[in-house]
Amino acid sequence: MLLVPTVLLMICNMAGLYRRRLVLTSKERKAFLMYLIIPLISMFIQMFSYGILLIVLGSSISAFIMFMFLLDDQAEKTVAQAIEIGEQQLKIRTLQMRPHFIYNTMSNIYYLCELDPKKAQSVVGDFTTYLRNNFSAVVKQGLIPFKDELEHTKAFLSVVKARYENQLYVEYDTPVTTFRVPPLTLEPIVENAVKHGIDPELSPLYIWIRTRPSNTGTEIIVENTGVELSLTEDGYINNIKDDGEPHIGLQNVSDRLKALCNGSLTIHPRKDGGTIVTMIIPFE
Repeated sequence: MLLVPTVLLMICNMAGLYRRRLVLTSKERKAFLMYLIIPLISMFIQMFSYGILLIVLGSSISAFIMFMFLLDDQAEKTVAQAIEIGEQQLKIRTLQMRPHFIYNTMSNIYYLCELDPKKAQSVVGDFTTYLRNNFSAVVKQGLIPFKDELEHTKAFLSVVKARYENQLYVEYDTPVTTFRVPPLTLEPIVENAVKHGIDPELSPLYIWIRTRPSNTGTEIIVENTGVELSLTEDGYINNIKDDGEPHIGLQNVSDRLKALCNGSLTIHPRKDGGTIVTMIIPFE
């Protein structure tokens, strides 16, 4: 009979949990429910059993289960927060597109209209595709077909080649395209290579873009002869530049790959100078 008040208290707690069920997440509801039900069952059994402290055992088990539920729920919240931060960074990056790139492109088109109208028309088409894909990435949720990201990248490179015709050479070897990636993954890597690799006073920049299947998914490989990047001991992208600015775009890609598709990004120096960036996109 000494357990009757405790049992009644547990029942009241369950009633309170039911009333507040809408303000709790699914994992929280399950955690609190298990925390109440197991000791309650232990109390009922303890009323008819002696010699074994079932209440203590039940309370310990329920506390452990509740802890595991809440830990898993917190992990999901952390992942969701990382995805949200990545999406916000993506929107900021898109809206802060470099003004000088737009200015240079428009100036180039202006002069091409008189010198080579057909080429000017082609550049306008590529630039339109680039802008459309860049801004549509702001409103897209989740993953997109790799073909769309590849089209975006090709449009960007075509615009750049119109200005640096003899300074940029690109080769594509992409037999595998039927997979999905986060928006703005390949294009920022290629844009970073172009931004820091093209110099009229140096040798031309060569970029190779490849895809190939692997045991766990698909690999996207971007190899260039420009600047050399590496990873620090804590896994962040090391900056080898003369302006001291961090490679926010590449770090953003790495973070979003992990958050959106459990992918990864690795950076290695190229044997003959330059960088090799490899992204692994796991099977969905």
